[in-house]
Amino acid sequence: MNKTAKSAKKKKGKIEHSKVLLGAQMPESNPKPVYIAKVGSVVKSLAGRDKGSLYIIYSIIDANFVYLVDGRGKKITTPKKKKLKHIKLTGDELANIALKIKESKVIHDAEISSALRKLSQV
Repeated sequence: MNKTAKSAKKKKGKIEHSKVLLGAQMPESNPKPVYIAKVGSVVKSLAGRDKGSLYIIYSIIDANFVYLVDGRGKKITTPKKKKLKHIKLTGDELANIALKIKESKVIHDAEISSALRKLSQV
């Protein structure tokens, strides 16, 4: 096996992460897609024991961390703290839930759970 085949083999198992930014714009020279994380955005976990699970961004802590909820395992009372590099934005946003979070209205875990269930069925 030559050297290039070995390096290609190592790269095969590596997860390709899309870059997630908080309100910043993508430089024109960067070929990777950049998504802007917002409250109410639907994300998929890329790492950890919850890998593959769908969550909603409940709040943004800083440039590296967000709080996530799914209405079942991670409820609003105990959100999951996760690094931005360990999540991938799906491109979906639950506007009605985002509006309730921003206005500090009461949100039930069942609302979040049913909204995520509908998205995963589509």
